[in-house]
Amino acid sequence: MAFHKIWRCQHHTKNKKSGPRNAKCMAKVDVKLKLVTFNTKHRDKYLQREVALSAVIRIDDRYSHSTDSADALRLLWGTKSTRQIFLRYFSEGMTPSEARRLHESKLSMEDDGPAKLANAALNPCQRTVYHWHSVWREACFGGTHIDPVLKLEEKACLYAAQCTHISVTHGGSSACWAVVVVTSIMLRAHNLELAREIVFVDSTASCDTIKCTATVMLTATKAGAVKLTVLIHKEQSTDGYLAPFKLFKEAHPLCFGGQPAPQVLISDNSSAEKAALQQTWPSERQLLCHFHVAQAEWRWLTSHNSVDKDQRR
Repeated sequence: MAFHKIWRCQHHTKNKKSGPRNAKCMAKVDVKLKLVTFNTKHRDKYLQREVALSAVIRIDDRYSHSTDSADALRLLWGTKSTRQIFLRYFSEGMTPSEARRLHESKLSMEDDGPAKLANAALNPCQRTVYHWHSVWREACFGGTHIDPVLKLEEKACLYAAQCTHISVTHGGSSACWAVVVVTSIMLRAHNLELAREIVFVDSTASCDTIKCTATVMLTATKAGAVKLTVLIHKEQSTDGYLAPFKLFKEAHPLCFGGQPAPQVLISDNSSAEKAALQQTWPSERQLLCHFHVAQAEWRWLTSHNSVDKDQRR
């Protein structure tokens, strides 16, 4: 026998104990390729022909389930072409949820869109998309077991070729590292006169699988807010904020419209962030953003301060 393989239905009992995929289906395709030799020709009349019939294909279509219902289509595995489409989405910077939304919108615009949306081979489920994304992330960025800072240092030259400046520092502890990202547009914003006056600072925690914090510094323009830099760090403590602020100041000392510091820094009510800003740029004036001012005012308007509900409106 030169080749022998059996393809069974995914709802067969093999490697399954229970669940929706175990329908005890008997459907299968059995393919055999026989060796064409003197001995095999002597025993097999089909190999004795002028053109030997060496392939034997047996198809068993005893399905124990529906093959064209919406529920059957939902249990199909994603195809290789569909996987490549999603890998391309991830390479373009999309998250799994963004990739799913875009893919579903494309399928809905095609002919027979509802049927394609119900077909998991063309429109994979959420769990499949997230699995593909984790495999892609590990292949491209090393996964969670590799230090992201070291990986970023390795790719700093690639970012520099795309006019993106990356600065990395390692603190005294493993948690006090910092990364400063400045793109070409951000570098142009450093020369804006408005950057001398007011700069907004905002942080978002738990941005990725290792729970990093992303802090952005923005200046106001007629076209809206423009980023001056994106700071990535581990902790939201004073030392955690101090590391990226000092690294940004050292790498770009005149980033506020040609000045070493802006006139006003607006941030939230984080005491750690405000203390780090004060230590890095001691000459600037700090203000709270409108949201936190309104929030503090709303918290003051309570019955504890003798303010009734009717008077709060």
